[in-house]
Amino acid sequence: MNILIVKLGAISDVMFATPLVEAVKTLVDDPVIDWLVGSHAEPILRGYPGLRKRIVYDRLLSGGLYGWAMSLGRLIRLWRSNYELVFLLERGPAAQVMAGLTESPVRVGFEGHLARMCLTHTIPFGTGIHETERYLNLLRGLGYEVASPPMHLGLTEEAQVVVELLLDEEEVEPPYIAVVPGGGRNPFTTTLIKRWMPESYAAVAHGLAERGTVIVVGSPDEAEACELVAKAAGPRAVNTCGRLNQPQMAAMLARCAVVVTNDSGPLHIAAAVHTPTVSIFGPTDPRLRAPLGDMHRYLWRPPPCGPCALPEQVGRRHNWDCTRRGDELACLRAVTPELVLQAVDETLAGIPWPGHEPFWRD
Repeated sequence: MNILIVKLGAISDVMFATPLVEAVKTLVDDPVIDWLVGSHAEPILRGYPGLRKRIVYDRLLSGGLYGWAMSLGRLIRLWRSNYELVFLLERGPAAQVMAGLTESPVRVGFEGHLARMCLTHTIPFGTGIHETERYLNLLRGLGYEVASPPMHLGLTEEAQVVVELLLDEEEVEPPYIAVVPGGGRNPFTTTLIKRWMPESYAAVAHGLAERGTVIVVGSPDEAEACELVAKAAGPRAVNTCGRLNQPQMAAMLARCAVVVTNDSGPLHIAAAVHTPTVSIFGPTDPRLRAPLGDMHRYLWRPPPCGPCALPEQVGRRHNWDCTRRGDELACLRAVTPELVLQAVDETLAGIPWPGHEPFWRD
């Protein structure tokens, strides 16, 4: 069966979609799966097992003559692919039109906008459910009984070789503990308010240097924060900021004993390569977004105004900032470096997290 997955980004949302793909590979007879994905997130899927091809597309029915020509060309190629089943994980009307014009006999997505006209099966988007479960509900809406497989990601051989050479060149020894102080920026929505304070990460890195090699990970625009963290860790730090592409970052996180980060793409990449995580949450709700399973701990101490960045709201605003004037980011400042170090120690000791509930110490 020819199947199309439509999820353009962001990276974290693409990772949330991987349990759906894993379930499809198990439940559907002879699936041949293509993924329509934005260029921002496409590299992370290069090692994903079981995909026939990744179809890169950034703008759905975009304005202007060139944009419409690109959309028309993409639609023609999708129509000629003769998809028998389309999973639409985007909610916008342009995406719904594109799914409808594939003329697939089964097109399933979320309710709203033009869904009734363009899709054959619709389900409620829903609130108060985990992102992975929301996507799995699309398959359940077709009558399948679905468990909840974990997020999953494959690694390219090239990426693994690059990481091996880098670690050899740095002459460092395990355990490797990754610290990722950035995130929250993608072409669709900017939520820098999800970032824990760089000075707090620096304090954690200083303590982690006594426990292993600190691998600092970030993109070029996060260089200042990464440098502060690496400096705090001293000679036991390896600053890879700007040195790794997405597949290489995934391979590096897969080599680590634990990853410490915000609610960000790297958090979910780490979970998808089955590395334990310790994550710091603030404006977003970890009960809806944190990786599932007893390998993953999150720290969250929301004030009465939180969480403020909910899935059904974020898509309507491109830039998010804190509206708690005079006490901005109280939710993040309430998480202390001591709490993070304790969570890391428990993870390194192999102590499973007993449940998917807020983790904090008073």
